[in-house]
Amino acid sequence: MKKLFITLLCVIAYIYADEANPYYGVYQAKVSMPIEKEFIANLKPQNPDNPRTGGYAKFKVTLLFNDKSALKELEVKMDIVRSIINDVVSGFMANDLQSAQGRAKFAMTATTSINAILTSSSIDGIAFPDFVIQP
Repeated sequence: MKKLFITLLCVIAYIYADEANPYYGVYQAKVSMPIEKEFIANLKPQNPDNPRTGGYAKFKVTLLFNDKSALKELEVKMDIVRSIINDVVSGFMANDLQSAQGRAKFAMTATTSINAILTSSSIDGIAFPDFVIQP
């Protein structure tokens, strides 16, 4: 009886796990657009008086979306998209980005900010094929 209960609990957790996942819906994105240049950005310092205490992040970004028409709009606005990503990451501390939850929060914040400037399309999320933090 105990094994049946545990098995049932595991099945229920597996079914509903994606709904709690911050990347829910991003996995189904049909189109991906890697941004060619990698990002190197200063992170938010722990001590505001000494900006060198923040460290930096070096990472690559891939934009994920379903509508192929977004590709043209993103290509035109790529400089703005890069600027938004740099601005968003500079608001995070190195400690925040070392965890998966921190990177997921960064991805959700950047996705929302990028969608705010897109007029005829939207992106579903962003992925980080490479992410290095130097605290």
